[in-house]
This record gives sequence, C-alpha cells and structure tokens, in this order.
Amino acid sequence: MGSPGLRVRLLSPCATGVADPAAVWQQGDCMERLIDVLERMPVAPTQRVATFDECERLHMSLPGRLVPSWLTEMLQRYRLIGGVFELAECDDVSGLGVAMQWMSPAMLLEEMLQAMPGRIAEASGFLAVGACLEGSGDPYFLKLRDRAETDPPVYRIYHDARFGPVAYEDLSAQQANLVAPRLSAFLEKAATGKISAFPV
Repeated sequence: MGSPGLRVRLLSPCATGVADPAAVWQQGDCMERLIDVLERMPVAPTQRVATFDECERLHMSLPGRLVPSWLTEMLQRYRLIGGVFELAECDDVSGLGVAMQWMSPAMLLEEMLQAMPGRIAEASGFLAVGACLEGSGDPYFLKLRDRAETDPPVYRIYHDARFGPVAYEDLSAQQANLVAPRLSAFLEKAATGKISAFPV
C-alpha cells in the first residue's frame, strides 16, 4: 500500500463509490462498519463528493492529525457534502436531536480557521463537519484522537463555547455534547436523502 498522499491522489474527483472500497482503505472492524453504512446511505441529488483540489486544501490548511487520509478518501468516494442528516432526540446521546448539513471543505475551513468555536476546538482535536439547520449556530464535529482512528465520535459544540487546549477528558459536557459514539452509528441512525435549502 502506498503513502497516504498517494492513495488520495489515485482517487477520481468524480468518484461516487467503488466496488471494493476496503481494497484501498485501511482494514479493520471500524472501517468495515463505516464503509458498510456509507454504501447503503440514501443520498439526495444535490449531494456531492469532494474534489481532489478541495482535499488538498484541507491537507495544506489544517494539522495532519485533523485530516487523516481515510477522511479525505471518504469525502472523495461518497456523496456526503450538502447532505441533510437528522436524528430524533431518542437517537442523540445528548437528547437534543440533530438537524445538520454536511459542510463543504470551504465551509469546514471557514469554521476551523475564522469562526468560533472552530478556532478553539482545533486544539482539542475536533474537526468541524456539520452546520446546524435549526438556527442555533452550533456546529457538529468529529473528535479525532489520533490519525489511526477511523470511526470517530460525533459532537455538537455550542457556538459560544470557550475552552482552551485542554485534555479531551477535561472538556465540559456543557460545551461539547456527545451526539454519537461513532460516525458510523450517527450515519446509520440519521434520516437522510432530503434536499437541502442551502446547496454547497
């Protein structure tokens, strides 16, 4: 298997799925579970994949631990961008329910580099992936503990949260709410396929 950078370059910018994603992706139970969910996920016609150039910009703009190769490969293979994901209160660990839109790489970078809470969440290993569709302005994040983790938990962080570069265990539950213990669990339970009023 080649280097992570090479694997990303081998992906077609127009790919929407492959017969055997696990042949390129990292092996393991977590990755296989995530692939299975992604292969079965309904998508709206407005959803799209990320381009090679968009993923390159992510790699160049953010710390490496926040942009693992499996993540950019996933974004180039599966039509997540622009997707609407909804969770009932009973399926959200925080009990609040979810209505979010998967961010484009440009929206992700804007949140992480220019907005709050993205700018402060980065130090604690959070990567923005979802915009709130309920008007609260509280974005959704993946918690990337290390580059090897391929099925990270999903969090909601309040837009007015204030925390510094503290340890993962020290983050206040009032500032960062666990939504799902794994991305695959979030995608599997979420209602999808709606056409968003805010195409990206």
